[in-house]
Parts: sequence; C-alpha cells; structure tokens
Amino acid sequence: MARGTVGERDGAIEAFQRGLEILRDLGDRCGEAEVLNHWGMLLFTSGESAAASGHFDQALTLARDIRCPLEEARALEGIGRCDWTIDGPGHGVGSLRAAVTVYRRLGVSAAVDDIERLLVSRSG
Repeated sequence: MARGTVGERDGAIEAFQRGLEILRDLGDRCGEAEVLNHWGMLLFTSGESAAASGHFDQALTLARDIRCPLEEARALEGIGRCDWTIDGPGHGVGSLRAAVTVYRRLGVSAAVDDIERLLVSRSG
C-alpha cells in the first residue's frame, strides 16, 4: 500500500511539472499559480512543509502580480499553514487572517470556516 501511495505522489509531481511547462508555454500565469498551490498542498499533506512553503510563495507572487485573488488566498492559506506547522502554533496567523479576508471578499465561506476552526482549535 505504501508503495502505491508513493507512486501516486510521484505521478502527481510529474503531472504538476508537465502542467507548469504547458501553462508557461501558454502564458497562463493564473493557471501556474493554481498548479503551484496544488503542488504545495500535496507537499504539505506529505509532511514536507518547508518545500510546500516555497511553492506557496511562488504562487503568491504570481497571483499578486496578475491579480488572481482566489490563488492569492490559497497561497496565503498554504503559507500560514506551513509556518504554523514548522514554527509552531501562533506562527502564520497573519497569513491565515489575510487569506480569510480575501476568501470573504470572494464569498468562499467554506475556506473561511475551515481556517477559523484551525485558529480557534490551536489557540485555545
């Protein structure tokens, strides 16, 4: 079972790499940010928070450059979760709150609820 999971993860990473190449060739920067965020989340859920943070940072830069608010919020959330995991509770709160602000503006209430539950559960 573990071998299959590793194979799936490696396959996903290869797909992300190919996808980024295609999106860069097409000039689809919002698509690039989306792929970087998904890749970051895969790394984060695999316990590779430091590597994930780098992908979220790249996604945030792209999303802000092209004004793609959903990917900006996803990147901020990812950065916040990585910081929280790497440095401990209390770290990453600023990024998480910034993500909440953007998600609220976009009407993405499920993401807001999820982050707020995280902040409440880990702070008290």
